[in-house]
Amino acid sequence: MVLQDLEQVKSVYKDEAKNMLSGATVSKLFYPGLGPESADYLSHILGKKVDQTTSKNRQSHDLLENSENTRNEEKPLLSADKIRCLPTGAAIFVTGNNAPVSIKKVIPFYENKELTNAVKFSEEEFEK
Repeated sequence: MVLQDLEQVKSVYKDEAKNMLSGATVSKLFYPGLGPESADYLSHILGKKVDQTTSKNRQSHDLLENSENTRNEEKPLLSADKIRCLPTGAAIFVTGNNAPVSIKKVIPFYENKELTNAVKFSEEEFEK
């Protein structure tokens, strides 16, 4: 199944079907310019990272007493806005339980000689 955006499924099916289809597809390829719902969905499935910051404070009245605070902050691995604004030709590939793959440049099959030669066939083969 090929979709430009998850919102397309919503226009034809109910939310339950959209959730079932997005969960049942093992491999997903996301291009830039996604709608808000699809970008949020991808941001959610990519997960979160934890940023840890440590600050040290010295009490002004006691030079020997120091305190140290550590704070953990969860942030999306990639925000919906960053996903929407990926460079032209880039993509994010998610498959099964594997780590997502960031693709810097997707080359269309018709610009790849090996692939275009592989899909060429004669009229006789087409009529079979």
